[in-house]
Amino acid sequence: MYQIEVKKLKKYFNKKIVLKDIDFKVKKGELMCLLGPSGCGKSTTLKIISGLTLEDSGEIYLKGKLSNKIPAEKRGAIIVFQDYALFPHMSVYDNIAFGLKIKKVNKDILDKKVKDMIEILKLKGFENKFPKELSGGQKQRVSIGRALAVDPEVLLLDEPFANLDINIKSSIREMILDIQKKLKVTTILVTHDKEDALTMADKIALMIDGSIMQYGTPKELYEKPITKEVADFFGERNYIKCISKNSEVITEIGNLNVELKRKGEFNIVVNPEDISIGLKEKENSINGQILKRTYAGEKIYYIIKCKDKILKVTDYSKNLYKVSEMVKINIDFNRISFLN
Repeated sequence: MYQIEVKKLKKYFNKKIVLKDIDFKVKKGELMCLLGPSGCGKSTTLKIISGLTLEDSGEIYLKGKLSNKIPAEKRGAIIVFQDYALFPHMSVYDNIAFGLKIKKVNKDILDKKVKDMIEILKLKGFENKFPKELSGGQKQRVSIGRALAVDPEVLLLDEPFANLDINIKSSIREMILDIQKKLKVTTILVTHDKEDALTMADKIALMIDGSIMQYGTPKELYEKPITKEVADFFGERNYIKCISKNSEVITEIGNLNVELKRKGEFNIVVNPEDISIGLKEKENSINGQILKRTYAGEKIYYIIKCKDKILKVTDYSKNLYKVSEMVKINIDFNRISFLN
């Protein structure tokens, strides 16, 4: 059984549609990421699941139960906002304890839960401090601790890293992932950062203009994008026109002895790191000329011209090829994807 199911979700604001038939399922204990640019509908989807915003049509199931008409406070889906929403007049201890006090949890049980959460979140020694005395990362931890203390069925994180300094972002990201896996709480994380999604999520739903463009594992979305929009979102790509006939592929950069499952005319997507550079002729090598080289430590970025086609290449071999030098390139056809 899925912990969360969203079916045909639609939402309009001022007669303008902002969510277009949103569909996805999340298994118990999974961390699913709603990824996309600002304004694509990610946070609106999150608020509808939590019950803070009403949908115009569609269905939301939590633990298999239709939840559209269940009020937010009874859904078991707790949302953590990017601005933390901490109570400024309450200490760290009291902020984390807030939801438990509302539920009228036994005092001894409450105290143990709060202390356990403080330990997990590495906030020991900060129990009596107030939000104004905390760093952004510490505030984020308190906000997450308050949500987790009430043992939610579903944890909803709305851009949890948006207000964090880049130097502490990775440590908070690792902490959230460790806690999520330890407690096995089903989580939906909203972010515009592809690195957040790729490093944290079990599944990613890439949203653009109110629609889910592709839903799958991080590996599937990065390595096997089904549209150019999905491919472009994850960074620099190369698009090559091909015609496949039997064991030959005719491309705009040369003819290759490669047998592909797909026949006929189509476009392939090639990641810059899946093109190798050398000086010696190999099977299916293509002639190219270095137009630009950018040294970046452990990798080198090249712009290479093959016939009239410009290719972007990320090379990890640390062999420095000169600008204007003629080279041989080879595409790893085991890692290409086909555009729909």
